[in-house]
Amino acid sequence: MLVEFESEAAKSKFLVDGRQIWKPWFKTMYNWNPKENFNVRIASIMIFGVPQHAWCEEAFLVIARKWGTVIIPEECATDNPNMAFGRVGILTSHPNLINQSITISVDESPFSITVLEDLLESTRLSPAVASNEFALSPNSSPKWFEN
Repeated sequence: MLVEFESEAAKSKFLVDGRQIWKPWFKTMYNWNPKENFNVRIASIMIFGVPQHAWCEEAFLVIARKWGTVIIPEECATDNPNMAFGRVGILTSHPNLINQSITISVDESPFSITVLEDLLESTRLSPAVASNEFALSPNSSPKWFEN
């Protein structure tokens, strides 16, 4: 996340004196280097096809880790009647929309798993993405799209 200040003095004061304000929200804050390239993004993925006898948080973690670092695991609540898919939040450097099928082995039996990124939910998870110029309000078109 990029935080902008009105002056160098305001930045220094916030980073040093304001530590108790930002520390609960950020692990660290440092000066931005314009040569840095951030290619990691937040994605919400839906994982379809996990068999009921393997429906557990660890199964979703193993599958989701193929695309990134898990930040929001599937809770696998036992009282949830929906076992059609599980949802996992990840940090990924995968540049494209995630839409892939893989085969996993559970008790030596193969199962086809589909992993599909939920673009709307990914946008909700990432305030930086939600606030950019490509985020649309209802009944609007993006600036880059022309009829």
